[in-house]
Amino acid sequence: MYFYATQNSKYCLRAISGDCSAQGITDKAEIIALKKQDMPLVGKYLRNQLEMELMSVDIVYPSDYLHHASVAIVDEHNALGNAMIEKGIFSHKYHKRTKWILEEAN
Repeated sequence: MYFYATQNSKYCLRAISGDCSAQGITDKAEIIALKKQDMPLVGKYLRNQLEMELMSVDIVYPSDYLHHASVAIVDEHNALGNAMIEKGIFSHKYHKRTKWILEEAN
């Protein structure tokens, strides 16, 4: 997969778990090519995804923090996923139900 530097970044998202991963709906992980202008939103989405993962680790956050912050983090994840769909980065709700990593494109 080759990208032109003027419009596309040299990065992509690769599905590693969830609906669009190799263990999900299909047997092959989806890869989404990213444009330079999408990177700020993608960065916010991936930071929030990590925050959601860290919420499930008891030693990272005390339970009283989670009680107050978890709703906000989950709401933010939903809003950022919707923004990714609106910008055309994600194509559908199944992309929102997938865990992604940022990779350099080949």
